[in-house]
Amino acid sequence: MNTILSNSSFANPGPQGNSYEALVGHYLPGEFRHFIEDNFYKKVCEYGELENFQNDPGFYKNPSKHIALYTDHGVVHVRDVAVQTLEVLERANGILVPFRDKDELEFLKGYALLLAYLHDIGMCDFTALGRFMHPEFAAQFVFDAEFDEMFGLLWAKNAGNVPWMINSLFKDRYDENRIKVIFREILALSAGHSKSKMPVAILNDPKRLKKRMNTILSKPLGLLFFDQKIERLGAGKSKKKEETVQKKIEALNKKRAQFLAGNENLVHENFTKNYADFEKEAFGWLELTDTEIQRFILNVQDSIRCIRAADALRQRGTVLRTSAGYEIFIDRKTAHAIYALRNKSNDRLYLLESKKSINAGEANIARSELDASGNLRVSFHVGSFSKQKVTNKAASNAALVIDDIQADTIQSFKRDPKLDQGIFTAPKVSFEDLKILVEHTSDNPNFATLVCQAFHKMNPAESHRIHPAFAMHHLDPLEVNRYLAGEPLMSYLAQEAFRKMFFEKLLQAGCAFVPGQPVPGEEEVRIIHLAAGDQLIQGGSKSGFVYFPLADGLRVYPLGGYGSTLALAWIPLGNTGVIRGSIRNAHVFCEKPVSLICVPKNVYLDHWYNPIPTKNIQAVWGENSL
Repeated sequence: MNTILSNSSFANPGPQGNSYEALVGHYLPGEFRHFIEDNFYKKVCEYGELENFQNDPGFYKNPSKHIALYTDHGVVHVRDVAVQTLEVLERANGILVPFRDKDELEFLKGYALLLAYLHDIGMCDFTALGRFMHPEFAAQFVFDAEFDEMFGLLWAKNAGNVPWMINSLFKDRYDENRIKVIFREILALSAGHSKSKMPVAILNDPKRLKKRMNTILSKPLGLLFFDQKIERLGAGKSKKKEETVQKKIEALNKKRAQFLAGNENLVHENFTKNYADFEKEAFGWLELTDTEIQRFILNVQDSIRCIRAADALRQRGTVLRTSAGYEIFIDRKTAHAIYALRNKSNDRLYLLESKKSINAGEANIARSELDASGNLRVSFHVGSFSKQKVTNKAASNAALVIDDIQADTIQSFKRDPKLDQGIFTAPKVSFEDLKILVEHTSDNPNFATLVCQAFHKMNPAESHRIHPAFAMHHLDPLEVNRYLAGEPLMSYLAQEAFRKMFFEKLLQAGCAFVPGQPVPGEEEVRIIHLAAGDQLIQGGSKSGFVYFPLADGLRVYPLGGYGSTLALAWIPLGNTGVIRGSIRNAHVFCEKPVSLICVPKNVYLDHWYNPIPTKNIQAVWGENSL
């Protein structure tokens, strides 16, 4: 998203740290946040330090899968996800989810932040079972006696306005004790942050969601672990590997039987003690049909969608680190991930190379965000590597990361429209129309195309979504936001009078379009509108767009002390900087309201830019055309 707080902003006091406190402290009590950070996320950070895992045999057996080399799941991570959650909710409201007014949106923010703080607490269990079952651990923890004090604090302080909301909603139906149990139940839905444990089809169906949560909360983690592993192996069987898979299933069933034999109580008492009949009563509100409660259920579901997206849009690239704060970056010779491991005294540095594709792909991400249209937009730091073979590998790694991100962002916003009927108006953007936009890199104009091709092979079912796109990274934010808020050129071209004038004027401006034919790149071109006093271009900024004013009203102030000039209608502005790949050489201000065609750099250079070869000058100009 647009705002990412760096690691240093959490460790040091200052404006950014204060900003985080103001943003999140508005919803969540400090005592709760510090309790969760100190007892869970800090433990992940501490365990990830070199001195704590260098003697772990499990690390040497398979370093790339060891939790010490996981991307950050510590304090910085949870704070980053919290900030991303607020931004995703603002961006998604009315676009990816039905519109909520200010008060209702505040509830979604408060509830989603509670989920954000709970979602990865289970990562403090460093065993294979602990990592795999961390969503279920968090769900079960909110029913544990260890959480009682914090639960009482959240209730008493009306954290995120959630206790007040559920009390007002259910007070005529249940007593206070039952309402408090409902509060624990909706906190337990932090398990929904995991797409593998909570597929969107289950999230969309309240009855299936109730059944899944009852299963998650009523069984020991060990039993759930074996059941899920066996289920996954069975679902992934193929004829070629069926015999191998069957042996693995038999081995897991044997371990499961040993677990059952060694555990007398196979029901999670912390959860079931709250109900006379937990299978019927637990999460019973998910089956209620009152309109107000149906609206509440939709609010809960959409909060979970947004926390999933926020977790997927976490910081990566140049700020990508392990939980202990060790940098992870990409090697341009090999496209592998490099971990910069330091000891506590900082007198030794180990550059550890890993072939793990997901980490290598993440280390190259410059930015991932949901744009104003709800599309997933991803940019990369570099696209040029030592050899073409290595570049192809980097593109494949990038596609793998994009597929993982889109599964938690785009796919999370697939909803059942029947549930919204009579309660909410449908979001502005349909799920089917959402796109994945891969920005071009400055060092290799073909890298985005290679990433898209790799994605096509990896996920054919979603390949229609992914497209190369112009790079907005490092461009003037005012220009970018104005472009994103613009109207599609295609809607204007549908008007016959505009279309006729468009081809006539653009031909005069040097663009070799064929009247009546589709305009190349038209789907990426927007119409923007300026008011008197607005600045269109900031001199010295990076060139990313070319503008065609539809009327007079702009004044150009060249850098270097030259006099100002009026910009004429339909004559391009900003094209020289785009063509030569340099910064803007002038300021441009609006003197009266004017609309402009805004063309991204890549579209202009690929399709609209049409210089005249000197040998053709007479044929183009003729004797009297000037």
